[in-house]
Amino acid sequence: FNMSLIVEGDVLFRMRHFLSSEVRYPVTRFMLNTAFLAGNETIIPLMQLDTVSNVDFPSDFVIKVTHEEIDEPSEYSSI
Repeated sequence: FNMSLIVEGDVLFRMRHFLSSEVRYPVTRFMLNTAFLAGNETIIPLMQLDTVSNVDFPSDFVIKVTHEEIDEPSEYSSI
């Protein structure tokens, strides 16, 4: 899904499974720092994710984060 956010610095991604509007549980999380991104896509394999033990992922599971550099510096120090 496309979130189209402008972020800078350390970025924490947390993914949760929503069973209903009131019930949700964590699935995985990972961090990126925008200063160290190369290219337009970052691929994070399962072994580099912090996952919850009761969630099963396929062995070839990856997360692909697409990003691009912007010409103007961000006005925001953090989002």
